[in-house]
Amino acid sequence: MKNLYSNLNYFENGDTNKDIIIFLHPKNLSSWIWNNQIDYFDDYHCFYINLNNRTIKENLDLIGNLIETKIKKENITTNKNSIKPQNKINLVGIEFGGQIAIELLNKYPDIINKVFLSGVNFNNYKEIIFLLEENNEKNNKNKSNLEEYDEFNLDEIFTKTKKEYLDKKSERFLAKAYLREFGISKEYYDEMKESLDEKEFKEQYKIAKDSLNYKLNPNLKDNLNKNNFNMNNILISYGTKEDLTTQISAIILKSLLKDAKLIKIEKGLLLWNMSKSELFNTILKEFLEE
Repeated sequence: MKNLYSNLNYFENGDTNKDIIIFLHPKNLSSWIWNNQIDYFDDYHCFYINLNNRTIKENLDLIGNLIETKIKKENITTNKNSIKPQNKINLVGIEFGGQIAIELLNKYPDIINKVFLSGVNFNNYKEIIFLLEENNEKNNKNKSNLEEYDEFNLDEIFTKTKKEYLDKKSERFLAKAYLREFGISKEYYDEMKESLDEKEFKEQYKIAKDSLNYKLNPNLKDNLNKNNFNMNNILISYGTKEDLTTQISAIILKSLLKDAKLIKIEKGLLLWNMSKSELFNTILKEFLEE
């Protein structure tokens, strides 16, 4: 069922009496990337959000409004001590969608249950590494294995990645490039091209720039701890065929949120929910149900 709520487009599916999953797609794409998940997760109450041409902050505000005024209001139970959602709210985000999922978790740690992150990167990696090393020194621990990243010139990697994403190309070129990069078959060419056709280059540039400049909140761990969020309810994944910044970001995020789970997908690319949908669905469902 397609819906429009407070300028937010989303597809709602599944059992409205069950736990909630909010699916968040990568930048410049759309909810069609979740086609292989719709039937598999129809025993959950699913919201497939269309992130459209909006920045992380703009999507955070709109999805936050959806959670606060629709999901939370329609789905609460009251006891003597608190008012909380009756059914658990879970987040699944890939790349740009994963960045939004992190921000939602940071904003609503009291009502979010589990968070599945894939292909997420952030560009303030040096700041996070410094905090980790500083924390290790304060606790008289050995230096972390993050020193191994010194062999990579991360600034050069980010510069190269930005150029690849932000240089102006035709929609046809971009559609084919995205298919290769995301590891999905040519049968999705029309959907990919349609996603790109819907957005003018200026909008594509704005979203790509926003995603590539995303900074992980250094206070994320402290905020989650303050709200007694169980870090074990975060699953971080990355594919061995994803770009190096994404792989390193996943490992650094795991180092920051120590009790979070980290999995490596062999030969995995960004949209492994499509190219390896059976594996993706199995891992996600087991994570949600454990």
